[in-house]
Amino acid sequence: MKSQIENCIFKYKCEALWEALERTEADTIRFCPECERNVYACHNDWDLAEHIRAGHCIALFRDDGAELALGEPASAYPAYRTPAEPPQLSEALLANYRKADYVFRYGQYSTKMKIGKKCDDLAYMMADFQATTAVFITPYNPHGELLGQEENLERYERFVDEIKMIGNSFFYGYGGDPDNEWPPEKSLLIFNLSRREANAIAKKYEQNAFVFVDQQAIPELVVTT
Repeated sequence: MKSQIENCIFKYKCEALWEALERTEADTIRFCPECERNVYACHNDWDLAEHIRAGHCIALFRDDGAELALGEPASAYPAYRTPAEPPQLSEALLANYRKADYVFRYGQYSTKMKIGKKCDDLAYMMADFQATTAVFITPYNPHGELLGQEENLERYERFVDEIKMIGNSFFYGYGGDPDNEWPPEKSLLIFNLSRREANAIAKKYEQNAFVFVDQQAIPELVVTT
C-alpha cells in the first residue's frame, strides 16, 4: 500500500525539527515560535488527510518514529460540512442495513453482497489481488440525513480522491434498498483496510456503519464507533 506520509506534497517545507519546537499540553502538537503556528504530528495517512483539510502545519513520521519532513502541505480537500449528530441506531435501522444490497463492479460484471452470506465472487477477487480484507463504505447521507444529489456527489468525489491518495485497490459500487424506499448510495469496495482504518473513514464521513469482509468472504455489518 502506498503511503501518503512518504509521498506528501508540501507547499512549504521548514528546516525546523520537531524536537526543537515548543511543547504543548498535547503530545501530538508543538508550537513554532518563528511562524507562531501549531505543528501537528502525523503518524498515519488518516491523520495527514485530516490536517491537510484543516490547513495545519504538520510533521511527518514513519512507523519506526523517524521524522520525515515538517512544513505546510499542499491543500487537497475543501472543508467539511458541519458534522451531523450521530443518531441512536434502532433495531429497525440496523435491520435495514442488514437486508440492503451491496453491489460492486469488477470489469463488465456486477456482484451483489448480502450481510452474513458468503460471496464467492468476492473471495475469488480477493485471492487474485492478494487482499486479506475488503471494506464496503459510502460517503452519502451522513448519519442517515438525506442530502441533495449535488452535495452527495461532492462528498463522493472527495471520498474517491482520498482513497486514490492512499493507494489501495478499490472498485465502484452502490448500496441499494431492495424495497426501493431509499435511493441508491454510491460506494466503494476497498481492499486491504484494517477494521480500525475502515472505522476511521466511516467516522470521518459520518457513517453509522460499514461492511467489513475478511478472508472468509462473509460480509459483516460493523457499527461505527
